[in-house]
Amino acid sequence: MSVLLLSVSRMVEVAPSDIVDDLEIVERSYSEVSVALQAVAWDTSIADSDPLVAQALQVFSRDEVIESMATLRDFFSTECDSELKALPRLDDGAATTLPTPLANSDPDEFIESTLDFDGEESALRSYGTYVADQYGEAVTDEQASCIGLALVTRSESNVPETPSQYESFVIDTIARCVG
Repeated sequence: MSVLLLSVSRMVEVAPSDIVDDLEIVERSYSEVSVALQAVAWDTSIADSDPLVAQALQVFSRDEVIESMATLRDFFSTECDSELKALPRLDDGAATTLPTPLANSDPDEFIESTLDFDGEESALRSYGTYVADQYGEAVTDEQASCIGLALVTRSESNVPETPSQYESFVIDTIARCVG
């Protein structure tokens, strides 16, 4: 998630002015989810049933977030020749009332984690799954971890490359990890 947040943060710094507000809305949304996931130490077995994580994920059903993501999808499609998949929107009829959190959710008592989650297995797996999905590839947890680790390692290497070189690297990485 921190790779995603860092990427969005950097995009905000260099983006054309007509999409900066949308990027900031998306950045705040993912930050909210990241904080909730950090509170459960990125443990997906806990996150699946954690009311605070569920509440944080509701941010993606807000109209302003959906509109911002649609604007960014259109921008990337038009200006970058890259299609981003839409997140499924929760049906208005499927909305539920979230249970009262079981844990104390007093923000003054929240302890910020100092761990680096880029190397955390579940973070790598989540990143790999997301990227593979963008290319239409369903992957196992092991394959997703392989993809996530390779992409994070590459991004940390600071090797200058063109977008087409990086695209080739991503496609080759998916093929290597899945094959």
